[in-house]
Amino acid sequence: MAKRRKGKWKPVKHPGSLKRFGYTTTESAIKRHRALEKAVKHYGYKKTVQKLAFLKGAARIPERDKMHVSADLKWLKKRKTFIYVERKKKRG
Repeated sequence: MAKRRKGKWKPVKHPGSLKRFGYTTTESAIKRHRALEKAVKHYGYKKTVQKLAFLKGAARIPERDKMHVSADLKWLKKRKTFIYVERKKKRG
C-alpha cells in the first residue's frame, strides 16, 4: 500500500532558485548553510524547506548529493528556532 501525503502537496515553482544564493551540493557544509540562511531570509523557512525536500526526493541528482541535502534539512530544522528568535529581536 502506498504512503499518503499529509496535507496538500504543491510542486516547487523554481527548483533551481537556491543556486541564486550560492547553494550547491558540491560546496562545503559552511557555505551551504550560509546560502540556506540567505534563502530563508528571502523565501521564508517553509518555502526553503519545501525546495530542499524537492531536491531530496523528486529531483534527479546523485545519491551522494541527496545525502548532503538530507543533512542540510536536518541542520535547518534544528536552526528553525534560532531563525525566528533572530527575526523577533530585529523587529522589537
